[in-house]
Amino acid sequence: MSTVPPPLPASGSKPRVSTGQSQARRDQMICVALAVVLLATIVALQPFLARQRGALVREPSISARGLAVAFPRLTLGGFRGLLATALWINAEDDKNNHKWLRLETDYTYIAMLEPYFVTVYTFNAWNQAYNLSAQWHTDDTKYKWVLDGLLHLYEGEEYNPSHPDLIVEQGHMFFLKLGGAYERIYYRKHWRYDIAHLYLAPTRGDLRETTSDSLLEVKNVVERPQFKAEPLAGGHGIAIRDLLPGQKDPIPFKYGISPFYFSYREYLRCLDQPTHPSNIGYQVIQSYPAMSERLWCRDDVYFACDTMRHMFLQENPDTEAYTATGKPPARADFDDQVLALQDCYRNVAMIAPKAINDFEVFIAQRKAAGWGQDAEGTHRKHVYETDFLQKIAQGEAELFAGLVRYTLDNRQDKADLWKEQIKVSPEAAKHFGDCIARYTQALEVMNRYATAVFPPLPNGLPNADLADFQKYVKAINDRIDGARSLLTLEPGKQPDFMFLQRDVVER
Repeated sequence: MSTVPPPLPASGSKPRVSTGQSQARRDQMICVALAVVLLATIVALQPFLARQRGALVREPSISARGLAVAFPRLTLGGFRGLLATALWINAEDDKNNHKWLRLETDYTYIAMLEPYFVTVYTFNAWNQAYNLSAQWHTDDTKYKWVLDGLLHLYEGEEYNPSHPDLIVEQGHMFFLKLGGAYERIYYRKHWRYDIAHLYLAPTRGDLRETTSDSLLEVKNVVERPQFKAEPLAGGHGIAIRDLLPGQKDPIPFKYGISPFYFSYREYLRCLDQPTHPSNIGYQVIQSYPAMSERLWCRDDVYFACDTMRHMFLQENPDTEAYTATGKPPARADFDDQVLALQDCYRNVAMIAPKAINDFEVFIAQRKAAGWGQDAEGTHRKHVYETDFLQKIAQGEAELFAGLVRYTLDNRQDKADLWKEQIKVSPEAAKHFGDCIARYTQALEVMNRYATAVFPPLPNGLPNADLADFQKYVKAINDRIDGARSLLTLEPGKQPDFMFLQRDVVER
Protein backbone atom coordinates (compact mmCIF):
# COMPACT_ATOMS: atom_id res chain seq x y z
CA MET A 1 0.00 0.00 0.00
CA SER A 2 1.55 3.28 -1.14
CA THR A 3 1.94 6.28 1.13
CA VAL A 4 0.54 9.60 -0.09
CA PRO A 5 3.16 12.40 0.22
CA PRO A 6 2.15 15.60 2.00
CA PRO A 7 0.83 18.37 -0.27
CA LEU A 8 3.31 20.97 -1.43
CA PRO A 9 2.74 24.60 -0.40
CA ALA A 10 1.02 26.76 -2.90
CA SER A 11 3.21 28.60 -5.36
CA GLY A 12 4.43 31.95 -3.99
CA SER A 13 3.53 31.21 -0.35
CA LYS A 14 6.12 31.00 2.50
CA PRO A 15 6.67 27.65 4.19
CA ARG A 16 5.23 27.53 7.68
CA VAL A 17 7.60 27.12 10.69
CA SER A 18 6.53 24.51 13.20
CA THR A 19 5.67 25.54 16.74
CA GLY A 20 8.56 23.42 18.14
CA GLN A 21 11.14 25.14 15.95
CA SER A 22 9.88 28.57 16.96
CA GLN A 23 10.09 27.73 20.67
CA ALA A 24 13.64 26.34 20.33
CA ARG A 25 14.79 29.49 18.55
CA ARG A 26 13.23 31.64 21.27
CA ASP A 27 15.00 29.59 23.97
CA GLN A 28 18.30 30.03 22.15
CA MET A 29 17.88 33.78 22.02
CA ILE A 30 17.01 33.87 25.73
CA CYS A 31 20.13 31.83 26.59
CA VAL A 32 22.33 34.08 24.47
CA ALA A 33 20.87 37.19 26.11
CA LEU A 34 21.31 35.64 29.58
CA ALA A 35 24.92 34.73 28.77
CA VAL A 36 25.59 38.27 27.66
CA VAL A 37 24.06 39.64 30.88
CA LEU A 38 26.07 37.24 33.04
CA LEU A 39 29.28 38.01 31.15
CA ALA A 40 28.70 41.72 31.60
CA THR A 41 28.00 41.16 35.30
CA ILE A 42 31.24 39.19 35.69
CA VAL A 43 33.22 41.91 33.95
CA ALA A 44 31.61 44.52 36.17
CA LEU A 45 32.29 42.53 39.35
CA GLN A 46 35.84 41.58 38.42
CA PRO A 47 37.52 44.64 40.04
CA PHE A 48 35.57 44.08 43.27
CA LEU A 49 36.39 40.36 43.34
CA ALA A 50 40.03 41.09 42.62
CA ARG A 51 40.16 43.49 45.57
CA GLN A 52 38.49 40.94 47.85
CA ARG A 53 40.84 38.19 46.72
CA GLY A 54 43.86 40.44 47.13
CA ALA A 55 42.85 41.10 50.72
CA LEU A 56 42.61 37.36 51.45
CA VAL A 57 45.38 35.84 49.35
CA ARG A 58 48.81 37.24 48.60
CA GLU A 59 49.64 36.06 45.12
CA PRO A 60 52.20 38.27 43.33
CA SER A 61 51.41 37.87 39.65
CA ILE A 62 54.76 39.25 38.50
CA SER A 63 56.84 36.65 40.35
CA ALA A 64 57.90 33.39 38.77
CA ARG A 65 56.35 31.50 41.67
CA GLY A 66 53.05 33.34 41.25
CA LEU A 67 53.01 32.38 37.57
CA ALA A 68 53.93 28.78 38.40
CA VAL A 69 50.88 28.59 40.68
CA ALA A 70 48.44 30.50 38.48
CA PHE A 71 49.27 28.76 35.19
CA PRO A 72 48.24 25.19 36.13
CA ARG A 73 45.15 26.47 37.91
CA LEU A 74 44.02 28.35 34.81
CA THR A 75 44.93 25.75 32.20
CA LEU A 76 44.24 22.37 33.79
CA GLY A 77 40.74 23.12 34.99
CA GLY A 78 39.04 20.01 36.37
CA PHE A 79 42.07 17.85 35.58
CA ARG A 80 44.07 19.63 38.29
CA GLY A 81 42.60 17.38 40.97
CA LEU A 82 43.47 14.22 39.02
CA LEU A 83 47.04 15.39 38.51
CA ALA A 84 47.38 16.31 42.18
CA THR A 85 46.13 12.85 43.19
CA ALA A 86 48.67 11.22 40.88
CA LEU A 87 51.42 13.34 42.44
CA TRP A 88 50.34 12.33 45.95
CA ILE A 89 50.65 8.67 44.95
CA ASN A 90 53.99 9.29 43.26
CA ALA A 91 55.27 11.16 46.34
CA GLU A 92 54.50 8.19 48.58
CA ASP A 93 56.32 5.90 46.16
CA ASP A 94 59.34 8.21 46.07
CA LYS A 95 59.36 8.38 49.87
CA ASN A 96 59.26 4.60 50.22
CA ASN A 97 61.97 4.22 47.57
CA HIS A 98 64.20 6.87 49.24
CA LYS A 99 64.20 9.16 46.20
CA TRP A 100 64.59 12.31 48.27
CA LEU A 101 65.23 14.93 45.56
CA ARG A 102 62.29 13.72 43.51
CA LEU A 103 60.16 13.73 46.65
CA GLU A 104 60.87 17.41 47.33
CA THR A 105 59.95 18.13 43.71
CA ASP A 106 56.68 16.23 44.18
CA TYR A 107 55.85 18.35 47.22
CA THR A 108 56.61 21.54 45.30
CA TYR A 109 54.32 20.53 42.41
CA ILE A 110 51.52 19.48 44.77
CA ALA A 111 51.70 22.88 46.48
CA MET A 112 51.51 24.59 43.10
CA LEU A 113 48.39 22.63 42.18
CA GLU A 114 46.70 23.05 45.57
CA PRO A 115 48.12 26.31 46.97
CA TYR A 116 45.07 27.09 49.14
CA PHE A 117 44.72 23.63 50.67
CA VAL A 118 46.36 24.09 54.08
CA THR A 119 46.64 20.37 54.79
CA VAL A 120 49.06 20.04 51.87
CA TYR A 121 51.60 22.15 53.74
CA THR A 122 51.05 20.71 57.22
CA PHE A 123 51.22 17.11 55.99
CA ASN A 124 54.26 17.55 53.77
CA ALA A 125 56.10 19.70 56.32
CA TRP A 126 55.55 16.99 58.95
CA ASN A 127 56.87 14.41 56.50
CA GLN A 128 60.02 16.42 55.86
CA ALA A 129 60.77 17.35 59.46
CA TYR A 130 59.85 14.06 61.13
CA ASN A 131 59.69 11.10 58.74
CA LEU A 132 62.33 12.10 56.20
CA SER A 133 64.82 13.57 58.67
CA ALA A 134 64.78 10.23 60.50
CA GLN A 135 66.07 8.46 57.36
CA TRP A 136 69.48 10.11 57.67
CA HIS A 137 72.35 9.27 59.99
CA THR A 138 74.09 12.61 60.40
CA ASP A 139 72.55 15.25 62.65
CA ASP A 140 73.48 17.98 60.19
CA THR A 141 71.39 16.39 57.41
CA LYS A 142 68.52 15.81 59.82
CA TYR A 143 68.69 19.49 60.80
CA LYS A 144 68.48 20.51 57.14
CA TRP A 145 65.32 18.44 56.62
CA VAL A 146 63.71 20.01 59.69
CA LEU A 147 64.43 23.47 58.29
CA ASP A 148 62.96 22.40 54.95
CA GLY A 149 59.76 21.36 56.69
CA LEU A 150 59.62 24.65 58.60
CA LEU A 151 60.08 26.71 55.44
CA HIS A 152 57.41 24.64 53.68
CA LEU A 153 54.93 25.86 56.30
CA TYR A 154 55.95 29.46 55.67
CA GLU A 155 55.55 28.92 51.92
CA GLY A 156 52.01 27.78 52.63
CA GLU A 157 51.35 31.00 54.52
CA GLU A 158 52.22 33.01 51.41
CA TYR A 159 48.92 31.77 49.91
CA ASN A 160 47.03 31.32 53.19
CA PRO A 161 48.06 34.39 55.21
CA SER A 162 47.77 34.11 59.00
CA HIS A 163 46.00 30.76 58.82
CA PRO A 164 45.88 29.48 62.43
CA ASP A 165 46.56 25.85 61.45
CA LEU A 166 49.79 26.87 59.74
CA ILE A 167 50.86 29.19 62.56
CA VAL A 168 50.35 26.59 65.27
CA GLU A 169 52.33 24.04 63.24
CA GLN A 170 55.14 26.57 62.89
CA GLY A 171 55.14 26.99 66.65
CA HIS A 172 55.20 23.21 67.09
CA MET A 173 58.15 22.93 64.72
CA PHE A 174 60.21 25.17 67.02
CA PHE A 175 58.75 23.78 70.26
CA LEU A 176 58.51 20.05 69.58
CA LYS A 177 61.13 19.43 66.88
CA LEU A 178 63.97 21.93 67.11
CA GLY A 179 63.47 22.22 70.86
CA GLY A 180 62.28 18.78 71.95
CA ALA A 181 63.32 16.05 69.51
CA TYR A 182 65.77 13.28 70.33
CA GLU A 183 68.45 15.32 68.54
CA ARG A 184 67.41 18.48 70.37
CA ILE A 185 70.83 19.19 71.89
CA TYR A 186 72.39 19.37 68.43
CA TYR A 187 69.45 21.26 66.91
CA ARG A 188 69.32 23.90 69.62
CA LYS A 189 73.08 24.44 69.60
CA HIS A 190 73.12 24.63 65.78
CA TRP A 191 70.23 27.09 65.80
CA ARG A 192 72.05 29.35 68.27
CA TYR A 193 75.22 29.19 66.21
CA ASP A 194 73.36 30.03 62.98
CA ILE A 195 71.70 33.09 64.49
CA ALA A 196 75.00 34.27 65.94
CA HIS A 197 76.59 33.93 62.49
CA LEU A 198 73.91 35.29 60.17
CA TYR A 199 76.56 37.52 58.62
CA LEU A 200 77.99 34.38 56.99
CA ALA A 201 74.74 33.67 55.12
CA PRO A 202 74.87 34.29 51.35
CA THR A 203 73.24 37.52 50.30
CA ARG A 204 70.33 37.63 47.89
CA GLY A 205 71.56 37.32 44.35
CA ASP A 206 74.60 35.39 45.49
CA LEU A 207 75.19 32.28 43.38
CA ARG A 208 75.42 30.25 46.57
CA GLU A 209 71.78 31.03 47.25
CA THR A 210 70.87 28.11 45.01
CA THR A 211 72.73 25.68 47.27
CA SER A 212 71.22 23.91 50.27
CA ASP A 213 72.65 26.32 52.83
CA SER A 214 70.97 25.88 56.23
CA LEU A 215 72.27 29.25 57.36
CA LEU A 216 70.33 30.94 54.57
CA GLU A 217 67.19 29.06 55.60
CA VAL A 218 67.58 30.21 59.20
CA LYS A 219 68.00 33.78 57.97
CA ASN A 220 64.81 33.39 55.91
CA VAL A 221 62.93 32.48 59.10
CA VAL A 222 64.47 35.02 61.48
CA GLU A 223 63.78 37.97 59.16
CA ARG A 224 60.00 37.42 59.29
CA PRO A 225 58.21 40.36 60.94
CA GLN A 226 56.47 38.38 63.68
CA PHE A 227 59.81 37.69 65.37
CA LYS A 228 60.59 41.40 65.74
CA ALA A 229 64.28 40.75 65.18
CA GLU A 230 66.87 42.96 63.55
CA PRO A 231 70.52 42.11 62.86
CA LEU A 232 73.13 43.54 65.14
CA ALA A 233 75.98 45.55 63.66
CA GLY A 234 77.93 43.29 61.36
CA GLY A 235 75.22 40.62 61.49
CA HIS A 236 76.71 38.96 64.57
CA GLY A 237 73.46 37.95 66.27
CA ILE A 238 70.13 39.76 66.47
CA ALA A 239 68.30 42.26 68.66
CA ILE A 240 64.71 41.61 69.77
CA ARG A 241 62.03 44.27 70.13
CA ASP A 242 58.91 44.23 72.34
CA LEU A 243 59.85 41.18 74.40
CA LEU A 244 59.39 42.52 77.93
CA PRO A 245 56.67 44.82 79.32
CA GLY A 246 57.74 48.43 79.01
CA GLN A 247 60.81 47.55 76.95
CA LYS A 248 62.12 50.57 75.04
CA ASP A 249 65.33 49.43 73.38
CA PRO A 250 65.96 46.18 71.47
CA ILE A 251 67.65 43.48 73.56
CA PRO A 252 70.84 42.13 71.92
CA PHE A 253 71.43 38.40 71.51
CA LYS A 254 74.89 38.44 70.02
CA TYR A 255 75.54 34.76 70.73
CA GLY A 256 72.26 33.36 69.46
CA ILE A 257 68.89 32.66 71.00
CA SER A 258 66.90 29.54 71.84
CA PRO A 259 64.32 28.19 69.34
CA PHE A 260 61.77 28.42 72.17
CA TYR A 261 61.72 32.19 71.68
CA PHE A 262 60.40 31.60 68.17
CA SER A 263 57.74 29.15 69.33
CA TYR A 264 56.71 31.77 71.92
CA ARG A 265 56.17 34.35 69.18
CA GLU A 266 54.25 31.97 66.91
CA TYR A 267 51.89 30.81 69.65
CA LEU A 268 51.15 34.43 70.54
CA ARG A 269 50.45 35.14 66.88
CA CYS A 270 48.10 32.16 66.71
CA LEU A 271 46.16 33.47 69.70
CA ASP A 272 45.81 36.86 68.00
CA GLN A 273 43.96 35.40 64.99
CA PRO A 274 40.16 35.85 64.72
CA THR A 275 39.70 32.10 64.16
CA HIS A 276 41.05 29.18 66.19
CA PRO A 277 43.18 26.31 64.88
CA SER A 278 41.23 23.22 63.89
CA ASN A 279 43.81 20.67 64.97
CA ILE A 280 44.35 21.59 68.64
CA GLY A 281 42.25 23.07 71.45
CA TYR A 282 42.37 26.83 71.87
CA GLN A 283 42.76 26.53 75.64
CA VAL A 284 45.85 24.37 75.14
CA ILE A 285 47.44 26.99 72.91
CA GLN A 286 46.76 29.62 75.58
CA SER A 287 49.29 27.89 77.86
CA TYR A 288 51.96 27.45 75.18
CA PRO A 289 53.56 30.92 75.35
CA ALA A 290 54.35 30.40 79.05
CA MET A 291 55.46 26.83 78.31
CA SER A 292 57.86 28.18 75.67
CA GLU A 293 59.28 30.70 78.14
CA ARG A 294 59.80 27.96 80.74
CA LEU A 295 61.68 25.76 78.28
CA TRP A 296 63.65 28.75 77.02
CA CYS A 297 64.94 29.17 80.61
CA ARG A 298 65.80 25.49 80.86
CA ASP A 299 67.55 25.55 77.47
CA ASP A 300 69.73 28.49 78.48
CA VAL A 301 70.63 26.92 81.84
CA TYR A 302 71.57 23.65 80.11
CA PHE A 303 73.55 25.37 77.34
CA ALA A 304 75.51 27.39 79.91
CA CYS A 305 76.10 24.30 82.06
CA ASP A 306 77.34 22.29 79.07
CA THR A 307 79.58 25.10 77.81
CA MET A 308 81.12 25.67 81.24
CA ARG A 309 81.79 21.94 81.55
CA HIS A 310 83.66 21.88 78.23
CA MET A 311 85.64 24.97 79.20
CA PHE A 312 87.13 23.39 82.32
CA LEU A 313 87.04 19.62 81.60
CA GLN A 314 88.15 17.33 78.81
CA GLU A 315 85.53 15.09 77.15
CA ASN A 316 86.25 11.73 75.56
CA PRO A 317 84.04 11.73 72.40
CA ASP A 318 83.84 7.93 72.35
CA THR A 319 82.75 7.38 75.94
CA GLU A 320 81.30 10.86 76.63
CA ALA A 321 83.19 10.73 79.94
CA TYR A 322 85.00 13.77 81.38
CA THR A 323 88.45 14.07 82.91
CA ALA A 324 90.35 16.95 84.48
CA THR A 325 92.52 18.90 82.03
CA GLY A 326 95.07 20.24 84.48
CA LYS A 327 95.11 23.57 82.66
CA PRO A 328 92.85 26.61 82.32
CA PRO A 329 90.54 27.11 79.33
CA ALA A 330 92.20 27.96 76.02
CA ARG A 331 92.47 31.73 75.75
CA ALA A 332 91.49 31.75 72.07
CA ASP A 333 87.81 31.03 72.86
CA PHE A 334 87.69 32.06 76.48
CA ASP A 335 86.46 35.63 76.14
CA ASP A 336 83.65 34.82 73.70
CA GLN A 337 82.46 31.90 75.81
CA VAL A 338 82.39 34.09 78.90
CA LEU A 339 80.16 36.62 77.15
CA ALA A 340 77.90 33.90 75.74
CA LEU A 341 77.30 32.38 79.18
CA GLN A 342 76.68 35.78 80.72
CA ASP A 343 73.97 36.29 78.10
CA CYS A 344 72.37 32.96 79.10
CA TYR A 345 72.20 33.95 82.77
CA ARG A 346 70.81 37.35 81.78
CA ASN A 347 68.14 35.65 79.64
CA VAL A 348 66.92 33.48 82.51
CA ALA A 349 66.84 36.49 84.83
CA MET A 350 64.63 38.28 82.26
CA ILE A 351 62.36 35.46 81.15
CA ALA A 352 61.76 33.38 84.29
CA PRO A 353 59.72 36.06 86.15
CA LYS A 354 57.70 36.69 82.99
CA ALA A 355 57.04 32.96 82.55
CA ILE A 356 55.88 32.61 86.16
CA ASN A 357 53.54 35.59 85.75
CA ASP A 358 52.15 34.22 82.47
CA PHE A 359 51.47 30.85 84.11
CA GLU A 360 49.66 32.56 87.00
CA VAL A 361 47.54 34.59 84.57
CA PHE A 362 46.62 31.46 82.62
CA ILE A 363 45.73 29.52 85.80
CA ALA A 364 43.54 32.43 86.95
CA GLN A 365 41.78 32.52 83.56
CA ARG A 366 41.06 28.81 83.71
CA LYS A 367 39.73 29.13 87.27
CA ALA A 368 37.37 31.87 86.10
CA ALA A 369 36.18 29.53 83.34
CA GLY A 370 35.55 26.71 85.80
CA TRP A 371 38.62 24.63 84.90
CA GLY A 372 40.91 25.89 87.63
CA GLN A 373 41.67 22.51 89.20
CA ASP A 374 42.82 21.11 85.86
CA ALA A 375 45.09 24.11 85.17
CA GLU A 376 46.40 24.14 88.74
CA GLY A 377 47.27 20.46 88.64
CA THR A 378 48.99 20.75 85.26
CA HIS A 379 50.82 24.07 85.49
CA ARG A 380 51.60 24.63 89.16
CA LYS A 381 54.54 22.26 88.77
CA HIS A 382 55.71 24.39 85.84
CA VAL A 383 55.68 27.44 88.10
CA TYR A 384 57.84 25.57 90.62
CA GLU A 385 60.18 24.38 87.88
CA THR A 386 60.62 27.87 86.44
CA ASP A 387 61.32 29.16 89.94
CA PHE A 388 64.10 26.67 90.61
CA LEU A 389 65.52 27.20 87.10
CA GLN A 390 65.78 30.88 87.97
CA LYS A 391 67.60 30.14 91.22
CA ILE A 392 69.90 27.56 89.62
CA ALA A 393 70.83 30.17 86.99
CA GLN A 394 71.67 32.62 89.78
CA GLY A 395 73.93 30.04 91.42
CA GLU A 396 75.52 29.13 88.07
CA ALA A 397 76.17 32.81 87.31
CA GLU A 398 77.98 33.29 90.63
CA LEU A 399 79.96 30.06 90.27
CA PHE A 400 80.99 30.94 86.72
CA ALA A 401 81.97 34.47 87.71
CA GLY A 402 84.18 32.98 90.41
CA LEU A 403 85.76 30.52 87.97
CA VAL A 404 86.43 33.28 85.45
CA ARG A 405 88.02 35.51 88.09
CA TYR A 406 90.04 32.56 89.41
CA THR A 407 91.23 31.71 85.87
CA LEU A 408 92.26 35.26 85.02
CA ASP A 409 94.07 35.57 88.35
CA ASN A 410 96.07 32.38 87.95
CA ARG A 411 96.79 31.72 84.29
CA GLN A 412 100.24 32.38 82.90
CA ASP A 413 100.60 35.08 80.28
CA LYS A 414 100.65 33.88 76.64
CA ALA A 415 100.19 30.25 77.69
CA ASP A 416 97.27 28.02 78.61
CA LEU A 417 98.92 27.03 81.90
CA TRP A 418 98.31 27.66 85.59
CA LYS A 419 100.75 29.79 87.58
CA GLU A 420 102.99 27.97 90.00
CA GLN A 421 101.52 29.65 93.08
CA ILE A 422 97.77 29.21 92.57
CA LYS A 423 95.53 31.14 94.94
CA VAL A 424 91.91 32.20 95.37
CA SER A 425 91.55 35.96 95.33
CA PRO A 426 89.04 37.68 97.65
CA GLU A 427 86.88 38.61 94.64
CA ALA A 428 86.72 34.99 93.42
CA ALA A 429 86.06 33.80 96.96
CA LYS A 430 83.07 36.13 97.26
CA HIS A 431 81.52 34.65 94.10
CA PHE A 432 82.06 31.11 95.37
CA GLY A 433 80.43 31.97 98.70
CA ASP A 434 77.46 33.65 96.97
CA CYS A 435 76.91 30.67 94.66
CA ILE A 436 76.58 28.35 97.67
CA ALA A 437 73.78 30.51 99.06
CA ARG A 438 72.02 30.60 95.67
CA TYR A 439 72.29 26.86 95.18
CA THR A 440 70.88 26.28 98.67
CA GLN A 441 67.82 28.35 97.74
CA ALA A 442 67.48 26.35 94.52
CA LEU A 443 67.50 23.07 96.45
CA GLU A 444 64.59 24.27 98.60
CA VAL A 445 62.44 24.97 95.53
CA MET A 446 63.56 21.71 93.86
CA ASN A 447 62.35 19.78 96.91
CA ARG A 448 59.00 21.58 96.77
CA TYR A 449 58.77 20.72 93.06
CA ALA A 450 59.63 17.06 93.71
CA THR A 451 56.98 16.81 96.44
CA ALA A 452 54.30 18.17 94.09
CA VAL A 453 55.28 16.26 90.97
CA PHE A 454 56.51 12.90 92.33
CA PRO A 455 54.15 11.84 95.15
CA PRO A 456 54.65 8.43 96.80
CA LEU A 457 53.20 5.52 94.84
CA PRO A 458 50.07 3.84 96.30
CA ASN A 459 51.81 0.45 96.53
CA GLY A 460 54.67 1.88 98.57
CA LEU A 461 57.27 1.26 95.86
CA PRO A 462 59.86 3.97 95.16
CA ASN A 463 58.95 6.49 92.49
CA ALA A 464 61.33 5.92 89.56
CA ASP A 465 60.72 9.42 88.22
CA LEU A 466 61.71 10.90 91.57
CA ALA A 467 64.92 8.87 91.53
CA ASP A 468 65.69 10.24 88.07
CA PHE A 469 65.07 13.82 89.23
CA GLN A 470 67.37 13.35 92.19
CA LYS A 471 70.40 13.25 89.89
CA TYR A 472 69.93 17.00 89.32
CA VAL A 473 69.70 17.53 93.07
CA LYS A 474 72.97 15.63 93.40
CA ALA A 475 74.56 17.80 90.69
CA ILE A 476 73.67 20.93 92.68
CA ASN A 477 75.09 19.42 95.86
CA ASP A 478 78.27 18.55 93.95
CA ARG A 479 78.57 22.18 92.91
CA ILE A 480 78.17 23.33 96.50
CA ASP A 481 80.92 20.93 97.55
CA GLY A 482 83.08 22.05 94.63
CA ALA A 483 82.74 25.71 95.55
CA ARG A 484 83.64 24.92 99.15
CA SER A 485 86.72 23.00 98.00
CA LEU A 486 87.84 26.04 96.02
CA LEU A 487 87.34 28.27 99.05
CA THR A 488 89.59 25.99 101.08
CA LEU A 489 92.11 25.31 98.31
CA GLU A 490 95.65 25.19 99.66
CA PRO A 491 98.06 27.69 98.05
CA GLY A 492 99.90 26.17 95.09
CA LYS A 493 97.51 23.20 94.76
CA GLN A 494 95.83 22.76 91.39
CA PRO A 495 92.01 22.84 91.42
CA ASP A 496 89.75 19.89 90.71
CA PHE A 497 86.83 20.90 88.47
CA MET A 498 85.29 17.42 88.18
CA PHE A 499 82.24 18.66 90.10
CA LEU A 500 81.20 20.36 86.82
CA GLN A 501 80.66 17.09 84.96
CA ARG A 502 76.97 16.55 85.84
CA ASP A 503 73.93 18.18 84.24
CA VAL A 504 72.10 20.49 86.64
CA VAL A 505 68.86 20.45 84.60
CA GLU A 506 67.15 18.15 82.16
CA ARG A 507 68.44 18.25 78.61
